[in-house]
Amino acid sequence: MSAIDNAVDLMNSGVLLNKVKAVSVYVARQVVVEAANTPSHSTRMKMAEAVVWNPMQYNALLQNIVACDPDICGPTGDADNIADTLLIDKVSSIWTPVSNMLFPAQA
Repeated sequence: MSAIDNAVDLMNSGVLLNKVKAVSVYVARQVVVEAANTPSHSTRMKMAEAVVWNPMQYNALLQNIVACDPDICGPTGDADNIADTLLIDKVSSIWTPVSNMLFPAQA
């Protein structure tokens, strides 16, 4: 299967949905305890708060973005074969850009 076919399978995967839910709360926890002077901390904290209170609201968005990452969808369309460390890295790497998209800074 192609990477696009794999991404489609992963975007519809209940296994990936649950993994992303757990990882998003894990990353939110890291944001809660990070230093307040971390770049974009305020926006990252808004996302963390939203994800902790209602992870399912943001889960589909995070799942779709992660599922289309070449490191995720390239090798396989099977969510069981995605290493936890890779998934944590991918959600962590998109946390700030997604936070900025969802909670743009007020001018």
